[in-house]
Amino acid sequence: MQQEPHSGTLHLRRQLTQHIEIKFVLVRSNTNSDIRSLIDNDTVDLAVVGKRLNVRASFDHSVEFVEFDFDGARARKRPELYEPYSLGGDFPTGEYKWYRPLNEIGPHTITVRAFKESIIVEERTIQ
Repeated sequence: MQQEPHSGTLHLRRQLTQHIEIKFVLVRSNTNSDIRSLIDNDTVDLAVVGKRLNVRASFDHSVEFVEFDFDGARARKRPELYEPYSLGGDFPTGEYKWYRPLNEIGPHTITVRAFKESIIVEERTIQ
C-alpha cells in the first residue's frame, strides 16, 4: 500500500532563553555626542537639543543585526550590521548621520528589531 505524502506548512518558533534589554539614546549627529536616553512617551524640545539628531539603540547582549522603523515604515533599506546601531546610520563607524525625519514636529514612533541567526529575538517600540 502506497502512503500519500503529507502536505502542509511547518511553523517553527524559537523560544528565547534570555530577555534582551534595548535602550534608546538621542545623539547629536554633528558632534557624535549623546544627548540623553529616550523612553516611551518622551518629549524632545528641538529648540533645546538642536536639529541634527539621530537615535542609537544599545543592547545588553550581542545581536547579529538590527532593523529600525520610523513612524511605521522601514527607516533605511539595509539593516544595521555593526555597532553602534543607529536609526539614521553611521559611516565611518561612530560618525552619526543626521536623520532628517526626526526634525518633523509631532509625535513619532521608533521600533527596533534585534536579530540573531536571522531570527527576531527582541523588538521594542517607543513613541
